Amino acid sequence: MQLILDSVWDMADLSSLTTEQVNAEAKGIHNKDATALLDILMKYQLRSVDAVASQLAPISDIARLGADTLKKSQDGRIIVVGAGTSIRLCVQNLIELQTHGWPASRTDYIVAGGLDALTKSIEAGEDDRAYPVAEVGRLGITEKDILIGVSASGRTPVVEEALREARKRGALTIAIANNKGAPIAELAETHIFLETPPEPIGGSTRMGAGTSQKICLDLLTNGMLFHHGGFLKKESLEQLDRCAADCQSNGFASLPDFLQCLLESERQAVASVCAARDALVPAIEKMAEQLGSRQGRLLTGGAGTTARALVQELAELYPTFGFPTSRSHSGILGGHDALLRDYMEVSDQNEYAWSLFEHFQATENDIAILGSVSGKTTFTNVLATLFAREDIPTIGFTNDEAGELLSLVDYPVYLKSSKEPGGKLTRLGAGTAHKVVLNVSTSAAMTLMGHVYDGYMVDVKLFCEKLVERAERIVKEITGCSEEVVRKALAQTKTLYGDASVSKAILHLNGVAFEEMDAFLKAHENKSSRAIEASFTLKS
Repeated sequence: MQLILDSVWDMADLSSLTTEQVNAEAKGIHNKDATALLDILMKYQLRSVDAVASQLAPISDIARLGADTLKKSQDGRIIVVGAGTSIRLCVQNLIELQTHGWPASRTDYIVAGGLDALTKSIEAGEDDRAYPVAEVGRLGITEKDILIGVSASGRTPVVEEALREARKRGALTIAIANNKGAPIAELAETHIFLETPPEPIGGSTRMGAGTSQKICLDLLTNGMLFHHGGFLKKESLEQLDRCAADCQSNGFASLPDFLQCLLESERQAVASVCAARDALVPAIEKMAEQLGSRQGRLLTGGAGTTARALVQELAELYPTFGFPTSRSHSGILGGHDALLRDYMEVSDQNEYAWSLFEHFQATENDIAILGSVSGKTTFTNVLATLFAREDIPTIGFTNDEAGELLSLVDYPVYLKSSKEPGGKLTRLGAGTAHKVVLNVSTSAAMTLMGHVYDGYMVDVKLFCEKLVERAERIVKEITGCSEEVVRKALAQTKTLYGDASVSKAILHLNGVAFEEMDAFLKAHENKSSRAIEASFTLKS
């Protein structure tokens, strides 16, 4: 991907956004152990739930508005638009609606970078302003439809243009953002502001901001279905009835009760990851060892909701930490087509697992992360058994304490996210638990591996205008150099190494000559954070 040197963003444009700032608690984060890292990362995941809780009233109002729009026709759709983490969460949300009875034909999505961006990073797609306008036209969006645009920054070009065009066509437009004064809030008919604090890894909105977006989407779209009344399945309503605190005389909860019920399920899901800290610490340490000093690969396996969470996480590792895509591989029951379907029947899960395992060609340097809500998915459990036979370390997480998966892996992680781990409604919370446990585990491991310095993602990849601006700002704030000097250093690294490198630009500006760069990094275990810290002695 080409480095954009003549960025249209001014360096001050994004630095004022909360989602681009570095959390004050991230100072010295690169020197912390796995336990301390988890404590910091989890603290701000929990704050994400609070951000949604503060917006329950507008979420309820907008859910009613959406339901009323959908009631006016037999073919009105819920359509989503976004880029990166936001759109992956949006698509997962729409697929989950099918679980409760909403037809797939009444959902659609506009994905920055196209459908391939659901499984790999195509960050430059978010800057294309013509694509979303064309997509709104192709989808034939009308006043019968709802378009939900999600962007942490609130200024993603693809979201701006889609909302603008859809509103012209009479659609109900809803914006969800994590920054005050977001441009998309002005472009949409109505909006939800999720006030999440700066991330412990600055700009990594896949974490706290992303969690708030997932929870908000869960509440908003399921609230629409509940208020609509025509599609939520009886078993879903019955489960709601068992967990809602205040039910109406007909035995079912009101919309505010429904949303409060879902929110508490989501809160418990996030808390379940905190409760699993002692189990996660050795798993994270092993992950960092396998992927760091042993240069192994990260392999994953799962089905349905879990598979989508795993794919989302792997897609973010390269742009955020520079972890090579060649060293991360997803195993999905039913293949990539299953990511866009609520359920895909696989005639022989055992055989499918064997085939995938052979395709992986795993070695003892690799590590596998396997997940299942119930812990009883045949595909996942067979994979765990096969990895164990070859002495390949495995991490496994499930929401059911009796799940067989926990006894098959080296590092079992039980996530007590609900009293009914297999329930139709509780899988929303289980899905959130899976997102959060993957976020904090990989982020902690990547920090231990040296990809984060004082909360800055020093190995970020420069794929789009936003990331170019972020990279320039990181180098400027760490080195204290001018914008002109910073841009020149980044351009030099691109010329010398093929891709612009934030960490090497910092090292060079701190006094490491380019011809000595490889030796300097090797002397510090090829960990960017350690090398950067050591380079300040040269500068002084």
